[in-house]
Amino acid sequence: MHGTTPPLSKLPLQFSFLVDPPAPSCVDGLYLPKFVYPTPEDGQHINAEVNKEVEIRVRAQASHATLHDIIISGPLNITKHRSTRGDFVIRWTPGPDDVGDHYPICFAVESVIDPASTLPPQTTIYYGLHSHVPQSAQSGIYQSEMRCVLVNIGQRLIESHVTCHESSMTVEVTRSSLPGLHEDHLRLSDPSNTACNLQTNSNSTHIIAVVPLNACGTQIEEDEENLVFKNEITTVDNIQDLITRNHLLEVQFYCQYPKRGNVTQGFTAHRRNVVVWDKGFGKFTYEFEFYPDSQYRQMVDPGLYPLEYDVTDRIFMQIEAKSTVNNTQLFVESCSAAPYDTPNYWPTYSIIENG
Repeated sequence: MHGTTPPLSKLPLQFSFLVDPPAPSCVDGLYLPKFVYPTPEDGQHINAEVNKEVEIRVRAQASHATLHDIIISGPLNITKHRSTRGDFVIRWTPGPDDVGDHYPICFAVESVIDPASTLPPQTTIYYGLHSHVPQSAQSGIYQSEMRCVLVNIGQRLIESHVTCHESSMTVEVTRSSLPGLHEDHLRLSDPSNTACNLQTNSNSTHIIAVVPLNACGTQIEEDEENLVFKNEITTVDNIQDLITRNHLLEVQFYCQYPKRGNVTQGFTAHRRNVVVWDKGFGKFTYEFEFYPDSQYRQMVDPGLYPLEYDVTDRIFMQIEAKSTVNNTQLFVESCSAAPYDTPNYWPTYSIIENG
């Protein structure tokens, strides 16, 4: 600063600007985060109801940088979370005073790169001082484009109530808020299990679903503090159909459980032997059992299921591959735990890797 420059204040004032180095490339998706599905489009209108949480899911990618944080602006009590999949989740619950209002919610995703990367020198400009920060102290931070959505608040149209239990969740929907709809044309995400039939527990005033946390298409998500189990009730032309063009209703519900605390988990079924036939070889059998201790002498009687364990308890289990083929030794290459019996479910928790 030149000595002839008028002072900004008669009071002592010190401040600085940290100027990040320019991005090596301005192509979205390399260093600058690029929004991908299911991120809403810029200017998209989102309809919300009073006392019902709005969830906006933001997903971005940057192949040459690491996603770091999300910057948001919006109404009071808005929160942000990050799931273990790397998605950012913005949540807000409108109140009764918000009916008829329209609230913009804006967001941008930040990414960072390894300070050891080759970048132009980072500059710090101080009041009355100009200096360069050494290359080793750099930390490039880049931002995506800023997107804004408009949340329109209306009256609650569907009266529903969710109760969270230890191993299930119950949702009750008032029939009077669903004119002309019967449970014959309503279904959960996966109605193949008989426990997922909405006619089982419904009565003359409420459509009731008692949904196990590990069935009926319930999906699990994680963030830093909670496990979230989600499902939904939708309309179908025929309850047996997997595809419908009559998607008139969508009641989404979820239960949230803190990861930290006194939590127990039960194994609800005994895993039967898995028998695999391979042409040209014969029969292979995989046995999976639980044992009471590290001696592995006597397996737990299947009649004692479900088994319950407290957090931090050690679990003793054995998986063994057997074969009728002579001179052949089988081994279990991988074994993982997941809340659903599907091989491609994520996240899974590895027990055995590469044998």
